[in-house]
Amino acid sequence: MAERYTRLYTLPENLYTEGAPLVIAAGALLKDNQTGKVLAQLKYRSICSRPIRAIKVLITGYDMAKAVVCREEHQYLDLEIGRDEYWGSKEAVYLPDRSVRSYSAAVLAVYYADGGSYVSDSQRWEPLQEQAGLDTKLWDKELAKQYRIDTTPKSAFVPMRQKDLWLCACGEINRDGERCHVCSQELDTLIAKLDVDRLREEKTERLRREEEHASAVDAVRDAHAKKAKKIALIAVPIALIAAAAIVFSVVSSRNARAYDDALALLDAGRYNEADVAFTKLGNYKDSAVKAEEAAGKGQENTAYTKACKLLEDGSFDEAHDAFIALGDYEDAAEKALEALYQKAGKLLEDGSFDEAQALYTELGDYCDSAEKADGFVQRRVSMTTSYDESCSGPLTTTYAYTSDGVLLSETRLYSEYPSMDDQTYEYEYAPDGSYTLTRDQVSSVYDDHGNLLGQGGVFQYDYVYEYYDDGTMSSCTALAEGSEDTLWIEEYDRHGSMDRYIEADGTAYDFVNTYKGELLYQQDKYDANSTLVGNIKYEYDGDGRLTKKTVIENGNVSKAVVTDFVYGYVYAPDAKAAEEAKKAAEEEAKLAAEAAAQSEEADSADDAAETAEPEVTAEAVQ
Repeated sequence: MAERYTRLYTLPENLYTEGAPLVIAAGALLKDNQTGKVLAQLKYRSICSRPIRAIKVLITGYDMAKAVVCREEHQYLDLEIGRDEYWGSKEAVYLPDRSVRSYSAAVLAVYYADGGSYVSDSQRWEPLQEQAGLDTKLWDKELAKQYRIDTTPKSAFVPMRQKDLWLCACGEINRDGERCHVCSQELDTLIAKLDVDRLREEKTERLRREEEHASAVDAVRDAHAKKAKKIALIAVPIALIAAAAIVFSVVSSRNARAYDDALALLDAGRYNEADVAFTKLGNYKDSAVKAEEAAGKGQENTAYTKACKLLEDGSFDEAHDAFIALGDYEDAAEKALEALYQKAGKLLEDGSFDEAQALYTELGDYCDSAEKADGFVQRRVSMTTSYDESCSGPLTTTYAYTSDGVLLSETRLYSEYPSMDDQTYEYEYAPDGSYTLTRDQVSSVYDDHGNLLGQGGVFQYDYVYEYYDDGTMSSCTALAEGSEDTLWIEEYDRHGSMDRYIEADGTAYDFVNTYKGELLYQQDKYDANSTLVGNIKYEYDGDGRLTKKTVIENGNVSKAVVTDFVYGYVYAPDAKAAEEAKKAAEEEAKLAAEAAAQSEEADSADDAAETAEPEVTAEAVQ
């Protein structure tokens, strides 16, 4: 049986904003596969001593294009939450828009059991940095043991300060300036005692004392044994010398074996154990030097293992930095590139095409990065139209493209219009260049010039086009389908811009077009009385792409309609090949048309020669 819910998105863990009495510990976005509804689940953790009675949160939903599609407030009521308690994970928050694919969360207010409240002045909740384990700082188990002796047996993490909080070595979250509410330690003390050199000295001294204590215990046991056996008071000197020799031989043999065992641990890559073994050998041979070597390699090995775990967990930036810090250790340099490569793949998957393209380009020849980078093309990615003050707000349209770089769909986002749902239109193209635009099973058909032919299976319009000698369209006459009745006429200059519009009743408007080079910068519209009735202004970027269009009617700037166009990278790996194939096909069609025209001219010349009357000469008359 299929799963009831599909996970669509996972919120970063431990979101926090300064001053808040809680953290958003975790969150997920799920799709109900039976109803199609989308819901958010959130888990909270109290980090304050005041019992919490209720909270109010804001959930902002985003679609695949990272555009805001909904905002939903939700309250958790009748709570009895104490410090360090979790809640919320069993309460689903259904979102009003089914196109949500990710979301952000912010706690707007917290209400305490004592009648007080907290109101947030920020909707920017960011994840707390993950606390590093104590073994990343103290790679030697004996050093970590010494730190726990000096601080608290609960110490398992590196203490750290974040914003107005601090995280204790025991892992608990505390307010800045207070002792840990669990183990009573102070941050400054914990940090001061995390001195590796000092810990190493204390560890060495402790191990020495432990060894002396063990020796003393052995000596007492020996004394009691000697007394019990009533050892003779006088021993033969030769026997004493022999015993001393035997003891020296045994100790030397034991140290030699321990040294060899420590070398074996070092060669096997068990660096922490080797460090401990060499340290216990004291000044035997070069044990002190070997202990330092093992400690250094152990630290690198621990750092490498942690970096690999960061990469495995998807913390790509942290993993990259950790591998870079390792320098030429094993394959750390290669792994640093792999971290960036995987990050680029995640950005590509999430639709962050500009960042993904930049990262693949930076990676150069690593793996297939160059090929991936070459698969990005520039396209218009969104359009925002701001209407006059009588409207609710701007209308944003986002675009999606096929792997060939051809427009696949456009989505009109009505987030500023609560009474309207977002609308997605899908494109389907015919070989002749015409296309069909479909939304909610209702289709509209357009010709290859982008003019509407009909809707819902009913054709309403037909068009007659005329062209200049260079192939540029000079006019478009719109006719009612199946009729010779003219609905309107559009006339164009040689740049392809409209310079005259004629309505069905003969009313005409003239456009005066102003160019800078080949780019149209302004159109002034005049009526039959040569009165200016409106104008359109155009703005472009350095690549000649339209970035802004401002439409003003009757000089009323307050009612101007302003449209902004945004461009960026999209991933269309087949686009360049498709464009080259299209150019080749167009060139082939052009050559075929020219050949046909030449053949037609030749045939016309032959026909003219065959039908011409023979010339009558004087000789023929005679």
